[in-house]
Amino acid sequence: MRRFWRERNGRFAQLTGEGGEKSEIRVSLLEAERCFISPDPDTNIFRSAGSFVGNSEEIPIDDVDELEELEEAHDGMLEMSVIQKVTHWTKAIGLLFRNSILHGERENIDSPHRVPLARGWRFMLRPASPMLAYKCLWTTISLPKKALKNLLMETNSVPSSARPHLYSFLALVLLYVVSSPCSASLFFNFYGASCPAAELIVSNTVRSASSSDPTIPGKLVRLVFHDCFVEGCDASVLLQGNGTERSDPGNRSLGGFQVIDSAKRNLEIFCPGTVSCADVVALAARDAVAISGGPQLQIPTGRRDGMVSAAANVRPNIIDTTFTMNEMINIFTAKGLSLEDLVVLSGAHTIGSAHCSAFRDRFQENSKGKLTLIDSSLDKKYANELTQRCPADASVSITVVNDPETSSSFDNQYYRNLVARKGLFQSDSVLLDDNRTRNLVEDLANDQGRFFESWSQSFLKLTSIGVKTGEEGEIRQSCSMTNG
Repeated sequence: MRRFWRERNGRFAQLTGEGGEKSEIRVSLLEAERCFISPDPDTNIFRSAGSFVGNSEEIPIDDVDELEELEEAHDGMLEMSVIQKVTHWTKAIGLLFRNSILHGERENIDSPHRVPLARGWRFMLRPASPMLAYKCLWTTISLPKKALKNLLMETNSVPSSARPHLYSFLALVLLYVVSSPCSASLFFNFYGASCPAAELIVSNTVRSASSSDPTIPGKLVRLVFHDCFVEGCDASVLLQGNGTERSDPGNRSLGGFQVIDSAKRNLEIFCPGTVSCADVVALAARDAVAISGGPQLQIPTGRRDGMVSAAANVRPNIIDTTFTMNEMINIFTAKGLSLEDLVVLSGAHTIGSAHCSAFRDRFQENSKGKLTLIDSSLDKKYANELTQRCPADASVSITVVNDPETSSSFDNQYYRNLVARKGLFQSDSVLLDDNRTRNLVEDLANDQGRFFESWSQSFLKLTSIGVKTGEEGEIRQSCSMTNG
């Protein structure tokens, strides 16, 4: 078993050994292969680091010797795999800053180690996109708040022109700060060892269901919103029974449950008791977007299933189609989401459909039993189309597609519709009418690439709301009931 890094108290974190053993530290490093686009090491990384360590009287001699061993192995790095390279880099950085302010209990930001840390970028690798690498790794691991504060304060000592390189440097320091292989975090490829086919099974289930029912993608995307906004992304919305979230009137129109159940049944055949329903919900929504023409993205997994589901928690936590901008902002802020996230995630309405009651407030019934438009923010021609589809006496089962132009495609047409005054819901139209969001709506209407990029980032945040990990919750055998 190859030693990866060592802490002073003698604990070890290990990578893959001869027997194929794996740890969550390996999962984090495997993700680094994706994050660092061009991981070609700076030839001076070990010598520069060694120069600093060797000239510091406070660094233990054992650390100096260990760094010299790394330097001797440097000549063979061209033949190493990416995972081996990242292991070497991380170990070197860990040795360099083992005694820095990032490690231990030191509170003094102005310690002698502040300057060396600020200079660290000089001997760090240069990924193709430093900020992208930093953000990518940030979604993979959890960092103690104290260490994060110290990291951010260090950037103030670096010239702005050098900061992109410092961010890439900090990314590897972040890997070093993860001190326990049982860290309660989400990881990319979480099921890589325990259920390698997990994501493929979910994807195939979603694809198969969508091919026979084109409304499935929209239902799955809506489902993940209603799950994550209430009790966090823990599949609490799937639990059946009196008084559960699923029984609340606001959730009775939800769909896609059968797809989640089907995927879970398949997973239980291949990997019993391994993959959570919460992860199935998140993965299914991701795949629903992709098969509808939207961005394909990786999301971290490792969510655990919640054991609490109460109807009383639904209404205070979900967005109603009649909400004002401030009401929506309040809910998004409470979930840790920004104003930009609000605009971007509203783009989910580019697919899916709604019942007539969802936009009934924009019309009133006249003395002749006809609906007339009372909302001036809605295009009159579009309003007429809506009343033809949904007259005053319309059946409660009738639905209207959210996007009248490209209803089955995940694209930026939703924002074009808003600009054309064809937002189906009042909560859609306010995005254009409000000065705080109008410019972003117009930008996304003109740039689908930006929408896809922004969606990927906001979706990661959405599916990380209030997650349960580690020993929290459970892995349900059936998604509609707890194991107890």
